[in-house]
Amino acid sequence: MKPRKKSPKKVERRDFLKIASLTGVGGFIASKTSAASILSPNEKSNVVVVEDTNATDKSTKTVDAATVKKMVDRGIKTYTGIDDVGMAWKSIFPDITVNSVIGLKVNTLFQTKNTGTHPQVAYAVAEGLALMDFGGTKFPENNIIIFDFHNNYLAWQGYTINQTSQGVRCFPSSQYASESNDISGPKVKLSKIITETIHYMVNIAYLKHHFLSGVSLCMKNHYGSIQNPSVSPLLHESGRYGSPYIAALNALEPIRLKQKFCIIDALYGVISGGPSGAPSVNPDKIIMGQDIVAVDSTGRELLKSNGLAQSQV
Repeated sequence: MKPRKKSPKKVERRDFLKIASLTGVGGFIASKTSAASILSPNEKSNVVVVEDTNATDKSTKTVDAATVKKMVDRGIKTYTGIDDVGMAWKSIFPDITVNSVIGLKVNTLFQTKNTGTHPQVAYAVAEGLALMDFGGTKFPENNIIIFDFHNNYLAWQGYTINQTSQGVRCFPSSQYASESNDISGPKVKLSKIITETIHYMVNIAYLKHHFLSGVSLCMKNHYGSIQNPSVSPLLHESGRYGSPYIAALNALEPIRLKQKFCIIDALYGVISGGPSGAPSVNPDKIIMGQDIVAVDSTGRELLKSNGLAQSQV
């Protein structure tokens, strides 16, 4: 097992509006088999990084669902310090009831294999949520919604569209709030899944470089939560790294209040030509935590350690 590395810089809350300039929260403990560790950059924001080299098959470039499930379970138990998976997840959501609805915002923008949130990761989270117990009643699978921006993207990445009253639901955003929200200039409309349907949200992003914003992780994932990310050229303006729009979007009340946990699927990753580039690294890791800045900063450092050029971020 590798020794714990010291954090080069603490993640300060005043840096929220400058996510692109964060230097990271440090290293992680990992081994050849499943392992997890808590990182405490400022003794307030913990991040768990789980690694298991059995999560993917290097020859077929496929993902092993059983291993991923063990990784997600290990991660949430390590993060919360609770050894029961259902109880661990339940502790994340304040005042949750058996009637609450939880949304899992994934990232499935492109058709290229292994370039989005893997279904194995999202469904592993859903399986853990379904273990939450309410006086002998388990949390209904149908109260879990996996969602993203486009229907065809979800299907391309291997998700099964389900809008029935049975099982975990999975469908794209098709309706958006009538009210526009100002994000430091551009005005955007949030998905009604976020504003009207769910009570809590888990953000499940993918590890990748972005040619304009530097990285595309949990914060950038919410560009898929708005009606039209191209509504304003400012959202993808070259040279600004998405500042201040990405942070302003994440500060909107429906996102800020409902989002309770953040995950980066780092089984594979894109370190150049992102966001549409083919996966170029295979870290076999999952990053988890409640502080979106700390989680994204950890993902950024992982990209850098795998070859992402400093000039790109």
